[in-house]
Amino acid sequence: MKLFQELMEKELASNNSEVIKKKLYEVTIWDKTFTGLSKEKQIKNDVKYKYLFAKDIENLKDENGDIKILTTFPSNFFTSSEKYKNQIYDQEIVAIPGGSSIMHIQYFKGKFITSDNRICQSFDTNVLNTKFIYYFFQSIKDVLFSFYRGSGIQHPYMPGILNLEIPIPPLSIQNKIVEILDKFTEYSAELKAELKAELKARDEQYRFYRDKLLWNNNLSNDASIIETKTLKDISLKIFSGGTPSTIQKKYYDGNIPWLRSGEIDFNEIYSTEKTITEEGLKNSSTKWIKENSVLIALTGATAGKIGVNKIPLCANQSVCAIEVNEENNYKYVYYFLENKYNDLINSTQGTLTSLNLEIIKNIKISLPNLKTQEKIVKVLDNFESICKDLNVGLPAEEAKRQQQYEYYRDAIFKYLETGIIDNKGIGERERERAD
Repeated sequence: MKLFQELMEKELASNNSEVIKKKLYEVTIWDKTFTGLSKEKQIKNDVKYKYLFAKDIENLKDENGDIKILTTFPSNFFTSSEKYKNQIYDQEIVAIPGGSSIMHIQYFKGKFITSDNRICQSFDTNVLNTKFIYYFFQSIKDVLFSFYRGSGIQHPYMPGILNLEIPIPPLSIQNKIVEILDKFTEYSAELKAELKAELKARDEQYRFYRDKLLWNNNLSNDASIIETKTLKDISLKIFSGGTPSTIQKKYYDGNIPWLRSGEIDFNEIYSTEKTITEEGLKNSSTKWIKENSVLIALTGATAGKIGVNKIPLCANQSVCAIEVNEENNYKYVYYFLENKYNDLINSTQGTLTSLNLEIIKNIKISLPNLKTQEKIVKVLDNFESICKDLNVGLPAEEAKRQQQYEYYRDAIFKYLETGIIDNKGIGERERERAD
């Protein structure tokens, strides 16, 4: 920020100029004139915009199109002149939603059509850079959204927005600010793509080694000791749970964890969203499930997904519990069934995704000796731990870079507004928040 301050001071001195402040209505052109503000104060726009309805957009989408569809929400839709026969606009603009539940600010230069957006342009690009307006709007995003009214879909009170002041440095400085913030944006996008690719690569690597271990059992020196059994052969019990009567309030909100199938997602389960009482347990078909049982969702969106309960709990009838015997490693069984997820889904019966206990009991499993199972589990546990660390660490890095970008963007516009430079680095600001 010190370098930016020096650049500003040097540029202003060499041009004998200063940062001026103007009301937005003085230096911007909008898609329409607004009631509540004198028409004489609003710069007339000779372009008449046609606004798309939400129902129109789906039919207009064309992956190979070169005409941007500006929606009121984050999207990347295009259309073509073959699909859209009405007027197409070719301009450099900034758009804010005319009706939305989120504050989505867009910059676009080129051919576009629009849904219900408020379209903003510079009154003179030799004086005010359009993309500078965009970054200014981004820096006051919360202020802009404070002018939106209504419940659900909110609409902007435009006289309030048009009366906001925008600081305008010389055009050369505006261009430099835009260049700096463009580089930040480009760097953030590249970082996001790299992190996404890294996560995908690690996930694929994990699946490759998991499949190789579980199907080939490469940790075993003697393939002859690998047995094939069914899950019922290696289990103490395989059973499903039940649901206490929902009209009996006394059966719920007790101290017994009660699991539903939607909570199973290739995870270790330490708590449940719902609990039941002792009376609810006694008066239903649900049962206690021992810690470290392998759980399978039988129905619904999560059918076929696997979990392990790290606490004793009960479950509903859409959860299958497998209590693995002591001659086998429960986590090996978990990894084996995780690997068989697609096979489980393909084995479901009927039009709805649904498994049953008979299907589960008769699943065949390849079993090396217990020592080899434990080696396989150790390798996969370590790999899974690395993947989980990446899933936490890489998005955190992405968030850190986004915070850095927002800090510099906001500091630049604060300086233009007040003449005061924020010399506190992003790290110091984060430490202050923590205190």
